[in-house]
Parts: sequence; structure tokens; C-alpha cells
Amino acid sequence: MSKLYNIKNWTRQNLREWMDEKAGSQAKVQAFRADQVFYWLYQQRVGSFAEMLNLGKETRKLLEENFWISKLKKADEQYSQDGSIKYRLLLEDGKSIESVFMPHTSHNTVCVSSQVGCGMGCDFCMTGTMGLIRNLKTSEIIDQVLTVSNDLEEGKNLRNIVFMGMGEPLDNYEATIDSIKLMISPEALRLSTRKITLSTAGQVDLINKFKEEELSINLAISLNATDNETRENIMPINKKYPIEVLIDCLKKYPLKPQRRHTIEYVLLEGINDSDEDA
Repeated sequence: MSKLYNIKNWTRQNLREWMDEKAGSQAKVQAFRADQVFYWLYQQRVGSFAEMLNLGKETRKLLEENFWISKLKKADEQYSQDGSIKYRLLLEDGKSIESVFMPHTSHNTVCVSSQVGCGMGCDFCMTGTMGLIRNLKTSEIIDQVLTVSNDLEEGKNLRNIVFMGMGEPLDNYEATIDSIKLMISPEALRLSTRKITLSTAGQVDLINKFKEEELSINLAISLNATDNETRENIMPINKKYPIEVLIDCLKKYPLKPQRRHTIEYVLLEGINDSDEDA
């Protein structure tokens, strides 16, 4: 029996190439069928290949013999007075992650995790105390968006995605890139690059690598201190990439017109909240 692949770990290009290869062997499958599969997965949110009605029986059978469609289980939901919902979602291996739905007057946002735990070791972050347990797969990132989106009332949509949950997104580079491509793909979630923000602790080498992807999403930099000594005490990454190196990297980062980097700053009493810091 052949191994089944989680289809949500595959990019549109991966699936097109696979279908193109199958067209010459097992079945008459054209590459454009991949776009139809993406439509059913990400726009119609179906849970089975049998529901993909404009695909032929042979194509559906081929998909069923090679792929499966994932879905995250909700272990817990916590509700805030402002309408925010924090989800604890179960993964296949029994590990859990958190995602947060945040309502706004004009739009809705979901905050997604990129790792189970985090290896950055930031002193003020609860996730950092866990250490890095493992990276999330592309499917586990994208399924957070789908899980929250499916809970929305009819007529309401998610407009913004922020990679500000558990983990350092750039530390899980490939899965993060592939999930962003699914988010902005016209065949998948169809989100604007302006509406996606990736938060990073400031890994300069990976920021420089990321800019070559030319995805044009927003960056948010977790700064949290104005001098190297303070930042090193609360964010170990600063020992490798001091503030001046990080700022120089950001100045050279290509931005589209009217775009700006976001600076994140957690106020810690007596540590980074002086008038001089401001």
C-alpha cells in the first residue's frame, strides 16, 4: 500500500508537477486539475476528495489513493470580553499549539503559531520557557487559519494573518514560506500580502534570506530594548545580532510604497520602561 501524503503540505506547484507526471502513467490527469483541487480545499473547505464534484472519478480515485486531507481538533477555547478567542489545537502526535482569533470593527485577524515551543529563549516569553519541541508542518500552520475561519459567523471573513503565536517563524523556514504562499495564492486563500505580518526576534541571516523570496508581506520586529546590554539579558539572539546590526539589516530591506516595519516592544517594569528608553 502506498504512503498517503497530507495534501495541505503540498504547494500548488508541487501538486501541478505531480499531476503532470501522473498524466503520462496511471491516469489521464492534467496539471490544471491541481488548481481545481486547491479551490475545493481552500475556498470551499471540503473534507474529502469525493466532494470535489468537477473532478472526474479517475482523478478523485487517484487522489484518494495518494493523499489525505487534514483537520485540527479543538481541545479548548477561551473567550475574552472583547470577542477574542484563544484556541488550543491538537496535532496528530498529541502535541498542542495555540491560535488566537481577534475581532476588529472593520476586519478580523488570526494569530498563528509556527512551532511547538520556541528555541529563542526570550526571558519574558512563556513559550520560550518550553524550549523548541518541534517545527510545525505547512498543513499545521494553514489548518490553524482554516479552523478559526470555519468558526466565523456567516458573512464574516478573516482578512489579516499574523505569525505572532508560538515559535519563531523564520526558524521554521520552509514550512513558513510554503504556508504564506498558500495564503496569498489566488487558487488558495487569496489574501493580500499587505494583510500578512511575520514577527521575528531578529535573525538577520534569515531576514536577508527571506527578502529574496520576494513575498512582500509585512515584518514585525520584536525589539523590546534600546541598548544591547538590556536586550542581551532578555533576548539571547542579541548576542549574535546586536541592535545596530539588526537595524542596518532592516534599513536595507526592500519595502513597497507606503509600507513600514512594525516594532514590537513589551514593557517590562524597571527593565526597559525608562524615559531614556522612550
